[in-house]
Amino acid sequence: MLYNNIDIYRNSNIKHDLNIFQNKKDYMNKKFEIIKRECSLCGLFSNYMVYLGCIHKYLLEGYIPIIDNKSFPNSINGFNTSKINNWELLFDQPFGYTLESVLKNAKDITYISCEDFILRPDEYSMLKNEPRKNFWHNFSNKYLAIKKELIFI
Repeated sequence: MLYNNIDIYRNSNIKHDLNIFQNKKDYMNKKFEIIKRECSLCGLFSNYMVYLGCIHKYLLEGYIPIIDNKSFPNSINGFNTSKINNWELLFDQPFGYTLESVLKNAKDITYISCEDFILRPDEYSMLKNEPRKNFWHNFSNKYLAIKKELIFI
């Protein structure tokens, strides 16, 4: 089931926001969701779209989503496990926490596998629906931004 119901595209539905999660030293009272996608044939932007849906879903459930592209073989890390989370070389984590800092300091961690057929934005119908397109545009800029040092304009 894709996110096609327009009611989910209202930011007010998200229980937590950037302001709540900004204190990076407080790991004890927060719930972290480590998101991974084990898809050997999936490319960078396929992962990006799927991660957007996963981030939205787990924000609605009150978790701080963290993307893990380090712990399993995938197209971004050359089909090897890696010493670094190379997702963090390209994109900011949604709330500034790094995978390493969460694994080291957090007490409440859940690991999930992100499934694209359930969670991703429906890009084809989104192109014809201005509210959906605007929601995902704003959501991606806020929660899954490209690293500033990679933007040349």
